[in-house]
Amino acid sequence: SSCGGCWAFAATGLVEAMAIIQHGAPTSLDLAEQFPLSCDVETHQIYGVASDGCCGGYVTVFDFLKNEGTLSETQLPFSGDFDGDHIRPGCTTGAPPWATVPCPEPVPSTTAYRVADWALIRNDGQLPTVLQLKSRLQSGPVWLGYQVYSDFISYWVSAPADSVYRHSSGTYQGGHAVLLVGYDDAVGAWIVRNSWGASAGPRGDGTWLMDF
Repeated sequence: SSCGGCWAFAATGLVEAMAIIQHGAPTSLDLAEQFPLSCDVETHQIYGVASDGCCGGYVTVFDFLKNEGTLSETQLPFSGDFDGDHIRPGCTTGAPPWATVPCPEPVPSTTAYRVADWALIRNDGQLPTVLQLKSRLQSGPVWLGYQVYSDFISYWVSAPADSVYRHSSGTYQGGHAVLLVGYDDAVGAWIVRNSWGASAGPRGDGTWLMDF
């Protein structure tokens, strides 16, 4: 709904997938997006950014998941902001702070999973190439940040299931984080998992196709 928690959902989904792929965790594994959403608030020492709950966050969430780990969904179920994910003025200059659910105090003594290490695909400030992304996908999903334009909203709501999204027009809507899970060379597209509903999107399962 109105909570900009995509960054935490993409990160948690990646941890779940890698726990299954690398460590044989059950496919029913369900980790708490709310934990990084509420508790990852420190400014990163290298990148100088701080995630901001329902107002958005960064790939640096993986340092939080390395240092603090995350809980199971049953320990801290997702609830978005403090009053039940209702629309509120926030996330703009001068607006009141977004009332994200507070970080639990004390934090439960055991965390379900902790990231051993993480890295950007490239460290030179350039975007990964198609070949680099395909190579990385052989080991598991990729946390992907991209820019959303209004034509993507139209695509998400009404496009045919087998159609591929290619940005062509529309106004800038903001940044978004998703999970890159595969690719389809037959149509020249990435297979992407979104966090906007398990049965939402053109394919009816929360995934969509994005042009290489």
